Amino acid sequence: MRSCTVIDTVEVKIAAAATKYRTTWRALDALADALLRFDWKVKFPKLKDEDIYSMMEVQAGGLVSEGRRLMAMSWIWKQHTEQVKKNFLKAQACANRWVEEVELVQEEI
Repeated sequence: MRSCTVIDTVEVKIAAAATKYRTTWRALDALADALLRFDWKVKFPKLKDEDIYSMMEVQAGGLVSEGRRLMAMSWIWKQHTEQVKKNFLKAQACANRWVEEVELVQEEI
């Protein structure tokens, strides 16, 4: 089950990145009073568990389709919107090509 291993690896990386972000956020929060810097919280909000989800299909108005419900796009995806869109579209195109390849192979069999 190679795909399960890949998914597990990605989930571990996501958890590690979230832990690193939260640790850094707490350190900045502790130093903010002493440095009289409070503007950083606008660019780097506190990370909640519900902020962490994959980018699915982005629709008009910044809504993400997740099954049947629509939810606002997470602030994480808005941070580097252009680069994220570019990478997402590349990955989506690659995945679509693989789906086509699988369908062609199945037809040949």
